Amino acid sequence: LQSIHHFYIISEMIPVGGGSFGANLGGTFWSQDRMAEGAAEDEEGLRSMRKTMNRMMKMLEVVRGENLPKKG
Repeated sequence: LQSIHHFYIISEMIPVGGGSFGANLGGTFWSQDRMAEGAAEDEEGLRSMRKTMNRMMKMLEVVRGENLPKKG
């Protein structure tokens, strides 16, 4: 995992995860070998994906210079 992060950083990309406790590696699903149907029923996996996407959208705002913390 650290090698993947190093690759992103060296390539001038910002690795974004969903934070600790549940989505630290991004959205992860367990299909229970039922492919898309099993993944669609994985509520915890869907939660981790939503959490990661929310963090990614917030990072995009920061990169664009939007929604920055106010100074002072």
